[in-house]
Amino acid sequence: MSLWRRAVVGLLTAMTVGAMGSGCQYLEMVQRRRAMRAAFASEPRLALLRSLAPEDAFHVTGRLAGAEGHDGPLLVVAISHHHAADEVVAWKPVARNVELYGLLLPEGDYELLVLADLDRDGVFESTDLIGRTDPSAPVQVGASAASDGFLIDGPTIRVDPREPGTTSVPIRVAATRTGNVVPSLADEFFALRWGQLGLFHPADLLVHTQGYFFGLEEPDPGKTQVIFVHGAGGAPVEFAHLVEGLDRTRYQPWFFFYPSGLPLEQMATVLSHVLEIAVEDLGLRRLVIVAHSMGGLVAHAALGLLCRNGVPDWMALFVSIATPYGGHDAARVGVERAPEVVPSWRDVAPGSRFLQDIQATPLPDQLPFYLVFAYDNGARRVHRTPSGDGTVPLRSQLALPVHLRARRSLGVDATHTGVLTDPTTRAIVLDMLAEHAAPRGAGLNPFTRLGDALGGVLGFREADE
Repeated sequence: MSLWRRAVVGLLTAMTVGAMGSGCQYLEMVQRRRAMRAAFASEPRLALLRSLAPEDAFHVTGRLAGAEGHDGPLLVVAISHHHAADEVVAWKPVARNVELYGLLLPEGDYELLVLADLDRDGVFESTDLIGRTDPSAPVQVGASAASDGFLIDGPTIRVDPREPGTTSVPIRVAATRTGNVVPSLADEFFALRWGQLGLFHPADLLVHTQGYFFGLEEPDPGKTQVIFVHGAGGAPVEFAHLVEGLDRTRYQPWFFFYPSGLPLEQMATVLSHVLEIAVEDLGLRRLVIVAHSMGGLVAHAALGLLCRNGVPDWMALFVSIATPYGGHDAARVGVERAPEVVPSWRDVAPGSRFLQDIQATPLPDQLPFYLVFAYDNGARRVHRTPSGDGTVPLRSQLALPVHLRARRSLGVDATHTGVLTDPTTRAIVLDMLAEHAAPRGAGLNPFTRLGDALGGVLGFREADE
């Protein structure tokens, strides 16, 4: 087996669940990218470029005006005339009573159309036009329009569902799930296979989710919102054990379901942006982030953005679990030698600029930050591998600059994925919630603080500083 093949297999084993299935998806990704490059060379289209290189696209967000009171779903469509007339590059539903849109678009000039399923037949069509941007003033998407290199403030689009029109652009899109509430983590929407799709085919996951932020019930500002962030190839279903332990009269679980193959800095920017919008539009008053594996890197970087001017009064706690703060060696080899590189691998490679920025930029002392590391000290461990959870070495989980800044670093005897279903992890998370993140105006739950006296009983240990 060639060096790059060994490195890729090792990386997939380390950073995803189901390594064999991941290896097959990686090979499929290689084949698909080569086919898309050939197709683009023959007949260039921006929609194809969006699927081929979503890491080079930009996230355009804006608001709709005039849709207040409209109880049906809306659809925002991006049209380009660059390579072909009236090319539909991307589309995205807008949830009921949420006047926000967001589109991932390659560099170019676009006209944005807004459609409504006025006849309630489950299909958006060209005759359902209720708003559009000015065709003579296209929306410019590119680095010069992005204040942070990725996010672009799109225009406010005025709509009027009472005065529908027709567009000459042929459009027929079936209405899909809208809204951010999925009743159960057991729903197929949250399945692990979608998480692996997001690692190797990010645009496909975005088509599936049509968003990033999902919960199990409508948000209640009187409760603390617990935001769970999965790792590479992961999905919200992995947090089922932790969610089952929450007192749902006090805490509400939410999930950042993102394409883990995209650059982590971009995903951190999206996470920070989504949280700011959620707080502003939904009136949320208390938020916590609990992140696993590579998701801890995304969350850490997002908090760095949110805390640039101090800790927001609504951010209460951050817990990272088995996070590779020092990176993973297989990512470096994969970046250097693999025929196709998953963009997020570049950020996980030791010494990457992304990791350097995290290690060099401490979170404010006022934000409680707890680091949970996994060390798998039992018979399951392969002793020829570096000490760790069988996936991420301890030297990476406990990268010195981050480890020293955490209020506490707590160890759990579990594997990299098993740490999420370990009762000790749940006990730690519940204790931290009770100590730091009870809903405002409510007393603390009667949890006993986890301490050194209970460490041996519950199976966790605190890392020496």
